[in-house]
Amino acid sequence: MNEGRIDVIFEAGKRAWPALLVPRASFVAAVKRHAEKAASTEPVVESANAADFYLAVACVEGVKGAASAFRKHVLVHVPAYVGTRAPAEDVEQLVAMRLLLPDGDRPPQISEYSGKGSLGAWVRVVATRIALNLRRKKEVPEEVALIPLGTAPEVDFSRFRYKTEFKAAFEHALGELSADERLLLRLHSIERMRGEDIARLFEVDRSTVMRRLAHARETLFELTRAVMMQKLRLSTEEFESFARDVQSGIDLTLSRVFA
Repeated sequence: MNEGRIDVIFEAGKRAWPALLVPRASFVAAVKRHAEKAASTEPVVESANAADFYLAVACVEGVKGAASAFRKHVLVHVPAYVGTRAPAEDVEQLVAMRLLLPDGDRPPQISEYSGKGSLGAWVRVVATRIALNLRRKKEVPEEVALIPLGTAPEVDFSRFRYKTEFKAAFEHALGELSADERLLLRLHSIERMRGEDIARLFEVDRSTVMRRLAHARETLFELTRAVMMQKLRLSTEEFESFARDVQSGIDLTLSRVFA
């Protein structure tokens, strides 16, 4: 294979992303792997897409700053890709999960990008498929982003004395959380992602993820409690009599509304 051609592609990518330190050996291996897959004796990466391919390899290798760069420069276009098919925030996060995180022993799906065609066009196909799947399965809520209580009639509140009030309070509390807090709850509760995987997705350490997750859960509980106490005019003592059920109800709801 033409090593000089690989060097040209590598240097072009490095100039485009000087802050992303991709090991040359990893880059060369990726170029050769895609060439072999295409039964080609020459690199299949197109010159115009050298920067895109370099970014993709950086993401696969877990290079510091790569995931953030991918979000900022590629995922930012997801809203335009999906239109009204599904909420862009949901699709954006699912695209990030599927492309940037390994699946068991398999490398991140972004490793499948060969450099033939732009990375944006490639991601657009992935995002469109996800949006259509979400729409068909009706997994995406219309009222409350990411944790759609109102669209989950299967959730059983019958064991709560104040089931109607709890449902309303829970929905209100979810709406008060930030998008990042709702996302963390979703990733952990329904996607069953480990703390270290979430940390990799956001390029922070695991302890930070777990701290933010604990804070989100506590905030959700406290907001739900505050609304219920205000609406029902309950004393702290009265609320404590069924606080445990409320806490377990939140756990149940988070696990079922995303299922």
